[in-house]
Amino acid sequence: TVLREWLARHVGPAPGDTGTSTTSIFTETPEPFALALGDLPNGRTLYYRGEASLLTVAPPGKGKTQCHVLPTLASYRGPVIVLDIKGECYEHTAAWRQNNVGPVYRFNPVAPDTSQRYNPLAFVDDDPDEIWESARFLSDLLVVVRSQSDSTWENQGKDLLTLIVAVVTLLHGVADRHMGHVLDFLATIGLSEMLEMVASRESPYPATMRRVAARFAQMARAAPKQFEGVLSGASQHMQVWDGPKVERATRASDWRPEDFRGEKPPTLYLCIPPNALDTYAPLLRVIVGQHVRRLMRTGQRPGAPILFLLDELPRLGRMEPIREALEVGRSYGIKLWMIAQYAEQLTQAYPGVGEGMMESCDVRMYMNPSASNAERVIKTFGSAKNVLTATKKPLLELGEVLGPTHRDSIFVLAANEQPRILRKRFYHRR
Repeated sequence: TVLREWLARHVGPAPGDTGTSTTSIFTETPEPFALALGDLPNGRTLYYRGEASLLTVAPPGKGKTQCHVLPTLASYRGPVIVLDIKGECYEHTAAWRQNNVGPVYRFNPVAPDTSQRYNPLAFVDDDPDEIWESARFLSDLLVVVRSQSDSTWENQGKDLLTLIVAVVTLLHGVADRHMGHVLDFLATIGLSEMLEMVASRESPYPATMRRVAARFAQMARAAPKQFEGVLSGASQHMQVWDGPKVERATRASDWRPEDFRGEKPPTLYLCIPPNALDTYAPLLRVIVGQHVRRLMRTGQRPGAPILFLLDELPRLGRMEPIREALEVGRSYGIKLWMIAQYAEQLTQAYPGVGEGMMESCDVRMYMNPSASNAERVIKTFGSAKNVLTATKKPLLELGEVLGPTHRDSIFVLAANEQPRILRKRFYHRR
């Protein structure tokens, strides 16, 4: 049995053997919702048909987009949200998905005149019992605390931003609710009057909002320098929203997160040029985070999992909805495919939990791994015992994994499955 498994993994299955059992998460049969991973030694493509999440780790230019993202977009018949950093995914696959799957949306704040629009404030819950938590969730996505050792100003700035988001949500109808109102308050336009109004005894606002407004109103009067620091802590995270291009792209919404549970599966391309990713990362964080959270508010499951193809995910910073979706997303029909250049990016973006997030993925794939990731691969593949000498030898050697032999290999580590070595299947060579 061990020999047969090793031969199937490295040489290919025996004639008549499909290489996958009925309980396997893999299949060699193309299916509408299966994900192509790479080619087996016998030349056939191996697909993932499980319900959990996946991870691809590969340095720049080694095939992440060509071998995983583009083939998936050109074959997966369920709803997809994709981080399209270079715009090539939209260029090569949007027409096919429009004709064969469902509506296509393209969000590109760098080119608002050709972009669909998305207004995050339209999806803040204005129910008095929900408003504070909903506004807080948006603020968590807008503000990334950069220094855990000295985060006072940023945390207080997040409190102030939460209050402002809640007030704007309750003051304005959906058609007139946009980030411009938030930016006005942060620029102190009407801010003092708003704080006094919300904090007053006659205020109709929820008690939490009244207390927070009273605290900041008192700070503004008694400690203006401190209040300026809080304003600065909030404002520095909102700079990307303060521009005519972003304003046009976020003034209204041309789709809703709930549309991804509709009968015709949509595709959303989040297109950002590579040199603008860090600048516009807050917008992408908000869109991805809100979609994950709102789609996890109900137990309703679509016919196909809602696939999040998250290229360059670590560059967006830590997002709690991503961690939550890895843990329970499959119960809500959500499947993440996280893509990173190096495993260390994830552990740095998600300190303390990044390693666990990677291990929670059903399938973890490495292309042209670094030395540290190569060690991870070698350990998983294990050793073979010499029956004559009773000694053990690793099935893979470090020099072999890092060398030219596996230049076009994909090392596949999967839960409750034998590790595999696939060949890269480049989209442009189809």
